[in-house]
Amino acid sequence: MSSPVIRSMRLLLVFAAACGLAFMGVRVAMAQEGAVEPAAPAANPVINVAHFAPFGTDVLSTSVTVRVNGGDVFTDFVYGEVQTGINILPAGQYTIEIVPTGASAAAISGVVTLTEDTQYTLVAIGDGSNQPLALAALVDETTAPPPGSAKLRIAHYAPFAATLAGTQVDICNDATKTPLPGLTNVPFGVASPYLTVPAGIYDVSIAIAGTSCASVALNLPPIAAVGGEIYDLFAIGKNDAAFPLDVKSVTGIDFPTSVTVGHFAPFAATITDTLVDIRVNGSLAFTGVAYGDFVPNVQLLPGSTLVEILPTGTSTVALSGTLPLAGGTKYNLFAIGGANTQPLAFSATVISTTAPAGKALLTVGHLAPFAANVNDTAVDICTDTGTPVLSNVKYPDVAANLVLDPGLYDLKITVAGTNCATTAFDLPAFRLAQGDVSDAFAIGSQLSGEPFGLDVVTISGLRPAWQQYLPVIRKS
Repeated sequence: MSSPVIRSMRLLLVFAAACGLAFMGVRVAMAQEGAVEPAAPAANPVINVAHFAPFGTDVLSTSVTVRVNGGDVFTDFVYGEVQTGINILPAGQYTIEIVPTGASAAAISGVVTLTEDTQYTLVAIGDGSNQPLALAALVDETTAPPPGSAKLRIAHYAPFAATLAGTQVDICNDATKTPLPGLTNVPFGVASPYLTVPAGIYDVSIAIAGTSCASVALNLPPIAAVGGEIYDLFAIGKNDAAFPLDVKSVTGIDFPTSVTVGHFAPFAATITDTLVDIRVNGSLAFTGVAYGDFVPNVQLLPGSTLVEILPTGTSTVALSGTLPLAGGTKYNLFAIGGANTQPLAFSATVISTTAPAGKALLTVGHLAPFAANVNDTAVDICTDTGTPVLSNVKYPDVAANLVLDPGLYDLKITVAGTNCATTAFDLPAFRLAQGDVSDAFAIGSQLSGEPFGLDVVTISGLRPAWQQYLPVIRKS
């Protein structure tokens, strides 16, 4: 999902579009009458302000007041903070001063000229010891990139060495372990021009220059460049305990969506006949996926995503759906149904990635269409000693992200209404440890028998009952 900044910008664009439609009729009427349409009024400059100057002993000691032409605009503004979308100043020349809280003299000052209909980012940089304190004034790009592309600006504002040569870094492609073209030997204080890049997922790191990307100073998480978006990235920090190296963004950063894709639809007579191909946004992503198979942690761009399921060897789409995937979110997306008159369908669930402190999470799903009437698929999930845990669970219910205490669990699936007496499937005992995020899904088109008898599949990998202290082993 885009950051609040990006969402706000999108809302502003929608509002602007609505205003344009409201005045369209007036423009048409004026044109018909031969009137001269007045020029659109100029807009005030838009200003973003960022404090990326680690000049104190800790974050709190970097507190400053930002003054414009002698008047206080922000107070108690600390390292790492950003203020965006300021548009109250008309075009003109302004003196910007950064004054440490409690002091009277400015530590940073500069004169900037602001132009109408232009966006700027003003950044306090340097630490006053390794690198001098300064004000970096950047003109922001606001023109949308070509279709299918994004724009990206990268700035190196991390004063971690006492010489400019000592601050030089390469921006590296983690997949190839090679520097990105035009982003080598970048010293402190330099911001790149806007780079137009194809929409996609990028995994990059910041490495010490000249080390062939081997000496990594900061490894960034994968970043999603969504088509039509404009991004900036600022490397900041001193590489010490108080101010570790970090990456900040004024525009906001999009992150990939992680999707586990599973085929749990017993729609054919044999498992071989269930082979399917999977297309994502029109492109073939996986081939020959059989019933019971799953592909974990597929990284996708956030946004509206078309997923299509085709029997292998055909061009016929048997199942399709458009899913609004949010960035930085984890999903389970399973093909289900196709037996006992239950239609082919998608089961889509948002999965939490972290458990509450001292707890574990368990997602349990009933994805077994073993009866034509969903009421006849009802089961109870019970302990082996006969205590109900979840009652009257029907196909295709999913109980997601159940918060449980760590401990040993020995469960079974029983026919609903039998007081846990009629066992349909007895699960192996498993153990949940603090922080575990686990799952179990019932699949199959019949209670017993091959090839689609009731079974349980786990995406995360359940911790065996005997595994008390070893880390959980998950598929990746």
